[in-house]
Amino acid sequence: MPSRRTLLRVMLWSLGLGALVGVAAILAGNVHDIWRVSLTAFVTAVAVGLMIPVSMLMDKPAGRQASMLGMWAILLAFLLAMLLTWDLVHVLPIRGRTETVALTLVFVLLCSLPAMFFLVILRNASARVAGSVGLILTAAVFAALMIGTWGFLGTPPGDKWFSTAGAAACLGLLAVASLVRIEAKGPGIAAIWLVGIRLAGAIAAGLALAVAVYAIWFNIHRDSGLLTTLVCIAAVIAHANLCLLVPLTRSQEWVRAVTIGAAFATAVCIDLMWVTQLGRTDRDLLVRLASASALAASCGSLALLVLARINRRIVDQPPVLQEIREITLICPGCHKTQTLTVGDAACPTCRLRIRTSIHEPRCPKCEYLLFMLTSDRCPECGEPIEQGLVRTEGPAPPANSH
Repeated sequence: MPSRRTLLRVMLWSLGLGALVGVAAILAGNVHDIWRVSLTAFVTAVAVGLMIPVSMLMDKPAGRQASMLGMWAILLAFLLAMLLTWDLVHVLPIRGRTETVALTLVFVLLCSLPAMFFLVILRNASARVAGSVGLILTAAVFAALMIGTWGFLGTPPGDKWFSTAGAAACLGLLAVASLVRIEAKGPGIAAIWLVGIRLAGAIAAGLALAVAVYAIWFNIHRDSGLLTTLVCIAAVIAHANLCLLVPLTRSQEWVRAVTIGAAFATAVCIDLMWVTQLGRTDRDLLVRLASASALAASCGSLALLVLARINRRIVDQPPVLQEIREITLICPGCHKTQTLTVGDAACPTCRLRIRTSIHEPRCPKCEYLLFMLTSDRCPECGEPIEQGLVRTEGPAPPANSH
C-alpha cells in the first residue's frame, strides 16, 4: 500500500495538472477534448484525497478491514467516474447508460460508509451482533439498489427497489441501534430484562420493515397504525439503548432518565394519534404534547453528547509518567515518611533498599487510559470498570523491601 506521503504527492500533482490543463483549455479555446483531461486530473485528486483518511484506519487493527473496503470502494467509484468522463458508457448493453453509471457511483460511496463503520464496531465484543446485522443489512440495501439501477436477473429497474432499499436502511438502523451491547452480561434480573428489551426493539424494527416492504410492493398507500406503532417501539428502544452507552457521572444520570422519558412520551402521543379516534381538540393536544416531548428528547440527546465530550476531555489528559521522578512513602523499616526516586532507592535513615514503579491504569478490554476517571465505565468502549480489574501498562514489579 502506498504511503500517505506518496498519496499526498499524487494528489498535489493531479491538482496541478488539472489546473494547467484547464488554463490551457481556456486559452486555446478548444475545450472539446481537453476538458476531459482536466476533469480526469481533478477526479484523480479527489480520489487520492479520499484515500488518505481511509488509509489512516490501517494504523489500528480494528480498522484494517474497513480501510481495505473503503479503498476498494473509492477505486471502483474512480473507475466509474472515468467511464462518465470519457464517455465510455456507450459500450454497456443497458438503457440509460449515463444515469445508471452515475447512480452506481453514488450508491457505491453511500453504502461503503456504513459498511466501514460496521466493520470497525464488529471488532468490539459488545457490538459484535450489531455489527454483523448491520453488515448484512448494508449488503441487502446495496443489492436492492443495484437491482433497481441495473435490472439484474430480468427484473426491470424501478422505484420499488429504491423504496425497499430506503425502508431497509432506515428501519435497519433502528434494529442495529437496538442490538448494541446485547451481548453484555451482568448479574441480576436487570441484565436479562435489558437483553429482552433490546431484542424486542430489533424484532419491532424487523416487523415494521416487513410491513413497509409489503405496502411498497402491493401499492398500499393508506396510513397504517400498525406500522406507526412498530416504528415508535423500535425508535424508542434504539434511542434508549444509545443513551445508555453514554458514560456519565452519578450526578448526571438524571439527564439520561429525562431524555429517555421524553422520547417515550413522544412515541406514546404519536401512537395515540394514529390508533385511537379522537376529536380535533384532543388531537391538537396530543400534537402539542408530542412536539414538546420531542423537543425535550432532542435537547436531552444533545446534552448527553456534550456531557460525554466533557467527561472525555477530563480523562483524556494522560499523566506524563516520564516526568514523575519521585514518590513519597512511609518506610516499612523505620516508619518515617521518605521522598525517594522512582525505581531502585534506599531509605536515607535505615538504609533499607526499596524498589517502586508507576504504571498507567488502562481498560482491560480496549486499553483506553483511565487516569483520573470519574465514571464507572470506560469512556471508549463502555466496559464497566471494577476495582482490581484495571490493567496496568507493563508488568508491575513487587514493591518488596530488600
